[in-house]
Amino acid sequence: MKEGKTGVDARWAYLIGCLLPSLVVIYTDARYFEVSDKVVMFILLSGLLWSAHAGVLSDALLGAGLGFILLIGPCLMNLAGGGDLKYAAALGVWFGPAGLVRILFWAAILGAAWGILLKLRRGRFRAWLVTFLTGLWLRVAYNVRGSVLVPVVAGTQSKNIPAEAVPFCVFMALMAWIIFWCGGV
Repeated sequence: MKEGKTGVDARWAYLIGCLLPSLVVIYTDARYFEVSDKVVMFILLSGLLWSAHAGVLSDALLGAGLGFILLIGPCLMNLAGGGDLKYAAALGVWFGPAGLVRILFWAAILGAAWGILLKLRRGRFRAWLVTFLTGLWLRVAYNVRGSVLVPVVAGTQSKNIPAEAVPFCVFMALMAWIIFWCGGV
């Protein structure tokens, strides 16, 4: 726990400031593929206040910066959404750079596994794999951009959410909970 100079139990701060609000993030991202800016801002600001109080503000700022840096590329390539970027930065404030890297690594593994399971369950895995590998070959061998067509989720055409989208914030939040309960913060 990042208790720093305080006598306050850091576990309560993590629960109230980060993990309980993350339940809202899990619900809204899983249900609507949206993450509330107000909830993420609460997590970020409460983390900054806690870190300043605990005397670990530099670690929190490094974590937030790392969260932004690691997800800005996927966001610019439309592989992640803005909510994923903001939530990763907010988790970086609470868990620091090392904790955030663990969260993102395991969330990516779980998210990829979930995406593959969805494709297998819907009978689309083989077609997706052929399309993906063909697109990858065209991109790498011939530098062809936009060679992979991505279907959109019904009712979300205005948001351009792919039909096989994985709500990544759900997996980040789950990993934050797991790391918290395993004593990794």
